[in-house]
Amino acid sequence: MVAIEVILDVVLDFTETDEETLLVFTSDHETGGLALSAGDRTNSTLRALWPTDDHTGVPVPLLATGPGSERFVGSFATRQVGAFLLDILSGGRAQVAQLRGPQ
Repeated sequence: MVAIEVILDVVLDFTETDEETLLVFTSDHETGGLALSAGDRTNSTLRALWPTDDHTGVPVPLLATGPGSERFVGSFATRQVGAFLLDILSGGRAQVAQLRGPQ
């Protein structure tokens, strides 16, 4: 995780001084499905469990800053994020159907 934190620091510093850069940070999936399990009345131990080593359906963070970042507020399917980016990059001229997901 350290490498991604260093990269994000550099990119965020750049976007603070450049008013034309849109930064979108997300993941295509979550893996592992971290679950916390508390002990019973006689055991107060908290355990971390990884029920799977595969992809899960758990939502992932979507963070954006810069011009157009207001389009990325809410919850979206991965394909919708791509459609938003295409629309922004084309100056609004992309033929993108129904960008908003369920509210």
